[in-house]
Amino acid sequence: LQIDPIPHTPSGPPVRVECRVSRGPTGPRKRTESTRVTDGMFCEYKAMEFEEHDTPPRFPVRVGNVTGWDAPGVDVLSFASAEDRAHFLAGDHSETRIIRFIEVKGRSSEGAKIDLRDNALKAVRKYKDKYFLYRVFNRSDGSYALAILKDPTADETGVKVFYEVNL
Repeated sequence: LQIDPIPHTPSGPPVRVECRVSRGPTGPRKRTESTRVTDGMFCEYKAMEFEEHDTPPRFPVRVGNVTGWDAPGVDVLSFASAEDRAHFLAGDHSETRIIRFIEVKGRSSEGAKIDLRDNALKAVRKYKDKYFLYRVFNRSDGSYALAILKDPTADETGVKVFYEVNL
């Protein structure tokens, strides 16, 4: 056994961006036979449809394209009223107006596992009882279903904590 020391010079932390909005496709996509349930944008629009048609209805805004250290860290924000949503879109980003911070995950089946790490884990810790995990999955009959879990870190029956260490 031979151990050779290798000099290591740590680099600084990655450049952190305060907030950035990515420009990409806008508007809902038309569903075709080639649409996969794991298409993130498709799943986000399905979650927004649920928000709009629940009782009482909520008023969602898609923010998955907003990135950076000051971004919400979720895919959809949901508001109790159209007025609250309008205030947010006009620049009042007060968290008190937001009633749901929603992370959307698309999976191929009901039993698929979801890892929360990095920004998603930071968001669930920050928003706690306002944080919702929505899992959109394809049912065997070709329809889609939505499973919802409020504050996943508080549900000890479905959460297994593990640590990934990167030296």
